[in-house]
Amino acid sequence: MSGVPSIRFIVGVTAGLIAVLLGGFAIYWYFWGDGGRVPEAQSPELQVKVAPAASFAEIVNSVSPSLRVHRLAGNEQILVLDFPDLIGQAQALNRLAVLVEKHDAPRDRVLNDVELAAFIAGSGTSAVTLYFGHDYRASDIARFFNLAQAGGVALNPDELALRDLLIGYRFLRAADAGYAAVPPAQALVSVVQLQADDPATPQDETVDPGLRETILYHELSHGVFFTDKAYREHSERYWRQELSAAERLLFRNFLSSAGYDPMNERIMINEMQAFLMHTPDTRAFSAAHLGVNEVMLTALRYRFAKGAPPSARFGGDGGIASTQK
Repeated sequence: MSGVPSIRFIVGVTAGLIAVLLGGFAIYWYFWGDGGRVPEAQSPELQVKVAPAASFAEIVNSVSPSLRVHRLAGNEQILVLDFPDLIGQAQALNRLAVLVEKHDAPRDRVLNDVELAAFIAGSGTSAVTLYFGHDYRASDIARFFNLAQAGGVALNPDELALRDLLIGYRFLRAADAGYAAVPPAQALVSVVQLQADDPATPQDETVDPGLRETILYHELSHGVFFTDKAYREHSERYWRQELSAAERLLFRNFLSSAGYDPMNERIMINEMQAFLMHTPDTRAFSAAHLGVNEVMLTALRYRFAKGAPPSARFGGDGGIASTQK
């Protein structure tokens, strides 16, 4: 009987210790675990955004006074930004364009504001009309933001908003050393809403229905090139095997005159397919632009369309590629 009080004492102490441990764990769980927080999936600012899928016709016919974001129906690896005007598009994407595509621009660093303004002024155009539409691989955009960060280049509010938007739509992600593309391979393309010319400037800023359709069609073809292996390989094969050296030189000269880097073979192939097959408005591309006659241009298009994969006909009945098969 003398052992009973000691056993009770031990049991009591043990129970007390267990209670203290459980209480400590509960406090930890509440303040530092998940117990005291709203799960991220329920927090609006942390939710992943989903862009609605839209067809070519739905995108080109949409009207909005603010930025709209779509995924291309049938190829949702293509993210489409529909800007309300050329100014907003320029602020968000011009610096990126110069890094990735422009001839005589550095490829290993991002231009600061002063350098960017000087580069555009020297190109004979304005910031607003540097490009009427844009297209980029996700990996190139990630590299842009990483170079800007590494070089200490202060990006403007539109560029920072673009970065955050692309993270929200699972196009980019924050990485240990900066930013990285979210797989699988994705492409960003842009288009602008209809707008009138500014008579106070020497450039023509007009975007009418025909030009808007052509811009979107042209830029989406780049998106297909970036994300569709069969179409990309068809374009590369056409450039290297179907075109003669003289024909490649025609395209290289035309694209160089438009400011594209003629030494970047990938850009040459990508722009060749876009202008040749997906730019129906003759104000943007024609036989005269290339330096050939209509018969020769038709032959070039026919040769490209022959054997092209189905993804070449994403633009519907109005597209060149869909009528040249």
